[in-house]
Amino acid sequence: MRFASFDEKEPNNTTTFDEDAKSSRGINTMSHVVKRKIQKLKHVVEYNKIRRPHGRATIELESYIRVLARTKVPLVDKKWTELPKDKEQIWEAVEMAYVIGQRGKKMVLSSAAKKWKDFKSTLTRQYILPLKNDKEKLKEPL
Repeated sequence: MRFASFDEKEPNNTTTFDEDAKSSRGINTMSHVVKRKIQKLKHVVEYNKIRRPHGRATIELESYIRVLARTKVPLVDKKWTELPKDKEQIWEAVEMAYVIGQRGKKMVLSSAAKKWKDFKSTLTRQYILPLKNDKEKLKEPL
């Protein structure tokens, strides 16, 4: 496939792109939740009889917690228990976007801990373990 990029100095300048290039989904930033936070609109998280959250707001909340765990917490830290400042940032961000109640804090932070650990594990499986026998490549980041 060919696309033209116009330059005033060189009008016949063209750039080619490989048609077989794979595109990926990209990172999810939950921009619609951020827009709602700016507008000061909050989704209400509903609970069932056994005090478990349910409904559409809960599904979106879980995705938002995953994004926060990936972006707010550094990967170099070893233990979730040693991150009080980062945990508080996650809780404040969730509290600004959802009406969840103080009882939900423990649920939000435990969910974030699991999602953070899963993210670190996925990165290790994809990028470190395939190169575990090649120490030179591990020294330089991609």
